[in-house]
Amino acid sequence: MPTFNFSPNELQILVRFFMAMSGQIDPYIKEPLPPLTDQERMVARQMFTSGTPCLKCHVTGDPTHDAKAIAPNFLLASERLKPDWTFRWLLDPSQISPGTAMPSGLFRKEDDRWVANLATLPPAATGYDHDHARLLVRYMFLMDPAEQRQLLATGPAATAKPTAPAEHHARAKKRLNHVRTRKRAALGTYAARLLRGSVF
Repeated sequence: MPTFNFSPNELQILVRFFMAMSGQIDPYIKEPLPPLTDQERMVARQMFTSGTPCLKCHVTGDPTHDAKAIAPNFLLASERLKPDWTFRWLLDPSQISPGTAMPSGLFRKEDDRWVANLATLPPAATGYDHDHARLLVRYMFLMDPAEQRQLLATGPAATAKPTAPAEHHARAKKRLNHVRTRKRAALGTYAARLLRGSVF
């Protein structure tokens, strides 16, 4: 993350501006999520470990695996993200962040719900008639360290097949770094204009 060396007063101005633009109330109150049933927990675990590349790239708490992981730990989801934004991210990450290494097409639309885009659905998911993407969002937001350990013990994180070749991920990561650099520069310019009062 870049350092812009803003004073505390300048930071408050920026925070108030971004909150006003987003319509976000202060302080932020987390959206309550319904607890998972045992069946839903099993469906989510099996989707994570039955062909999706989630555990291949995300930090899991295992030092050997995490040395090469490029995506954040799921345990941070409820602290850093909102459920609706995460849902949109799962459906099409490249729409939100062009160049991201996170693959698109993990879900396909069936009637009025999104289902895991796998050749064969895991056994627990075949009888689950609700939205798979929203289920995974709830699962991530309600995950705790004990559940993460259970998830890792349930299936082969290292053997899940990625949806794109390694070269694609390397190129995507390079594009992502380029996009982030441009966004940081733009934010710095915009923030300076905002603080000078020349935005409006």
